[in-house]
Amino acid sequence: MTYSILVNTCDNFEDCWDPFFKLLSKYWPDCKGKIYLNTEYKDYSYPGLDIMPVKGCERNNFPRDKRATWSQCLIWALDIIDTDIVLYMQEDYFLKKGVNNVLFENELKQISDNDNIQRIYLLSSLSNNKKRSLRYSQYYLDNRNCDYYAHTQAALWKKNALISLIKTDESGWDFEKYATCRARMFPYNFYSVSYSQENPIMEYVMTGIVKGKWFPECVEVFKKNEILVDFSKRGFYIGGLKNPFCRRVRNGFYTIIKNFVNDFILIYLYFKFYKKRCICEKN
Repeated sequence: MTYSILVNTCDNFEDCWDPFFKLLSKYWPDCKGKIYLNTEYKDYSYPGLDIMPVKGCERNNFPRDKRATWSQCLIWALDIIDTDIVLYMQEDYFLKKGVNNVLFENELKQISDNDNIQRIYLLSSLSNNKKRSLRYSQYYLDNRNCDYYAHTQAALWKKNALISLIKTDESGWDFEKYATCRARMFPYNFYSVSYSQENPIMEYVMTGIVKGKWFPECVEVFKKNEILVDFSKRGFYIGGLKNPFCRRVRNGFYTIIKNFVNDFILIYLYFKFYKKRCICEKN
């Protein structure tokens, strides 16, 4: 069973790469997947790990005076990955404990062997309800009507299913919102593992960088693993801070327009794929 690991990132998060891969090397020494680091222009390597920097903007001759979107960079990375199964991660998902590779390879086998499984989230805490799958007793069947049905935490994906949910003009925040709506229209089954939190497949800081600043949990994780980082360059995220008024107005206007456009897309998908939904496992 072959798979790839896609570490989604951008060049502005270069300060996360050494901590991420030091922890990956320490806590997942029996990892067998080839690693793709989704850089824009920068090269990168880490001792003992097979890492391919994607360099998507350079590879696709994207103008240096412009910024490619989050989703465009993701498409470019998926295009060069040659396996059908992809473990999606992000550069600030810092491992805190050893990965249970036996459990991981079990999930890898399940998604590889079953055409009707498009994605398996690797944390049971991410299941949106505790309803067991009728078809697979070891999983929770994710509720397709929940918020962030297509969120971007660590998960095994069928690569083609993930590609089908991406629109190239979206940010990561847009993807979680609008891909959630799109995924509801496709005949996809999304699952979460049902292992207890005392025996997880992997345990990691679920978001180490929030709005460009370090999440405080990283301090203890890095200290425990002798990782030196100058936290003053980013500072720390303090919840509840608001954007300036003008930015909130601009973002609100942008959201209205994007919602208007996406509503038309979703209506189209609804009528195109409605009949196919009958093959999905029901919630």
